[in-house]
Amino acid sequence: IGLMEKLTKASGYAVAHRIDDDAAGLIDDFDSSTAVGTFAVGLTESDIKRGVQYLNDAFAPEDGRVFVFSPAEQMNLFGIERFVNAQYSGSIGNVNVDAKYKGYVTSILGMDWYMSLNVEGTNAAGHDNGIWQKEACATLIVEESRPVSHYEITTDTTRYAIHAIYGFVEVRDDHGVLMKGM
Repeated sequence: IGLMEKLTKASGYAVAHRIDDDAAGLIDDFDSSTAVGTFAVGLTESDIKRGVQYLNDAFAPEDGRVFVFSPAEQMNLFGIERFVNAQYSGSIGNVNVDAKYKGYVTSILGMDWYMSLNVEGTNAAGHDNGIWQKEACATLIVEESRPVSHYEITTDTTRYAIHAIYGFVEVRDDHGVLMKGM
């Protein structure tokens, strides 16, 4: 079987998942003076508008903005009539119709909204949801990964490892807002 072909796809997913973990870990490192909301309490429409205002105050470009939130926060947001009521669909878009990517929910207030299982926190203590513009962070990925195989005689198996080099760093503190919530 084409084992290396299958492992290459799996290694790409593993690296992408790790980068997503690192991105989720940086959300609470944004400027604490612009943090919005309260942990374990659902965000309100006013909280979200305040987060957008903080990006505008920082002269963050209006393109490439995203709002990433936990599954618990998603259920809270689905309880806000403005975001789900059909009469608003003409101005804000239909929720969860023709998703662009896995986790994509909608596009409201000039930014794409994503639900992620990788948002840091717990349902009891709250989550580190966040709004940011793409210039807030930088990612570097070395395109060539290095596969290594090793035969282990004691278990009669061949073990494979893929070495990948990447980096993820926050570069613009004011282009991101910690959205404390559910």
